[in-house]
Amino acid sequence: MQYGRIRNSGDDADIIGLGIDGSMQHFTLLRMEAWRLLRFIHNLALQSPIICPFFCEETEGEGADEDDEWLSPEPRSDSLKERQVDGDILQRCYEKRALEELMADPGHYYRFRELLTALDAGWYVKNFSKSTSSRLYFELGYAVLRYYLAPVF
Repeated sequence: MQYGRIRNSGDDADIIGLGIDGSMQHFTLLRMEAWRLLRFIHNLALQSPIICPFFCEETEGEGADEDDEWLSPEPRSDSLKERQVDGDILQRCYEKRALEELMADPGHYYRFRELLTALDAGWYVKNFSKSTSSRLYFELGYAVLRYYLAPVF
């Protein structure tokens, strides 16, 4: 177990769910730090025309004047809708190597680094210095995505 994953059961069995339509879902329990990181990436991806072009087109301009809350990439634990992370969206981020693009805004990149640092009490960045290249943070981000997106056997 790493990157904020919580043991699913005594024998660490996977949690598999079947939908009424026959679709199978794989669930992983996450510590808050891991959820915040993955949901942050997920929220940024929803605003990216490269990762989620149809969602972007549908929501573009919708309520932008009255309510900019949907534009914020910051995870909201008070929202039931946001407590899950869509692995299909994360898979597209991983396959397209899109983290650099999603974190192009300096504020988003700074928050991304904070969220990575919070994983397992800073264990994965303990040897990073303030001058550490952004490349190492992105490599760590891709390692986290690869870990969570690994197929279930």
